[in-house]
Amino acid sequence: MAKLNIFVIVKHDATPDGKLADFIEKSLLDEGLSVHVDRQAEMNVAWAEEVRGKIHEADVVISLISGDSIQSEFFTYELEIAHGRAQENNHRPAILPVQLAYNEELPEPIAGYTADNPAIQWGSEADNERVIQELKEKLNSLPEPAPETKLQVRKGLRLAPRSASPRKPIRVSLD
Repeated sequence: MAKLNIFVIVKHDATPDGKLADFIEKSLLDEGLSVHVDRQAEMNVAWAEEVRGKIHEADVVISLISGDSIQSEFFTYELEIAHGRAQENNHRPAILPVQLAYNEELPEPIAGYTADNPAIQWGSEADNERVIQELKEKLNSLPEPAPETKLQVRKGLRLAPRSASPRKPIRVSLD
């Protein structure tokens, strides 16, 4: 498995959300992956900046969706950051949803944020090992990120609009 940076979005004070997050963290750390679970109790500006940074660094965001988590503005905020980052960064981080004993239709905007990947279903602790196996399969099947494209500008580059005659180019000087 490639070395991935994983961020887990969880409503940490909800049961069974926190327990499953701990299990996922331990299992993926044992695989040699970098895993961050947001367990911050106090939500403030410093927390928001740290979360944004961690999500922007992540290759994968695992979102643990439950009846409690969908009621949390902070949970939705973290998903919104991950979704926005994925939109601007070639689908990175990939968002992998896990639904915890939640069989109802997901509310917006959560449904939209998680629509790219079908949710892994979790019903009880008996499903822990299966959930880990499904997560590992999804992690192993992620496409490699596209290399960054960099625009190289050279001195003397000439740009001409389509309508301009070849005799009247626009010159760009980088001096």
